[in-house]
Amino acid sequence: MDLAAVVVEDGEPVNVAITPLGDRVQINSLTIQDGQIAVDMVVQGPDDPMCCPTQQVVETYELEGDELVKI
Repeated sequence: MDLAAVVVEDGEPVNVAITPLGDRVQINSLTIQDGQIAVDMVVQGPDDPMCCPTQQVVETYELEGDELVKI
């Protein structure tokens, strides 16, 4: 699953950056505040089977130029 940053230019949506979040992640919520994107999700833990992620994480990203950077 990927996280994409989209901005409006001349009234049209433009995709400016994409970053992978991981395979088989489960998104609980996504918030944007003060230019930062916080993704609350469940990912694969070290002992999890491929079908069943259990590790709860919150990762924060920021748009820097044309890249989404994890901070």
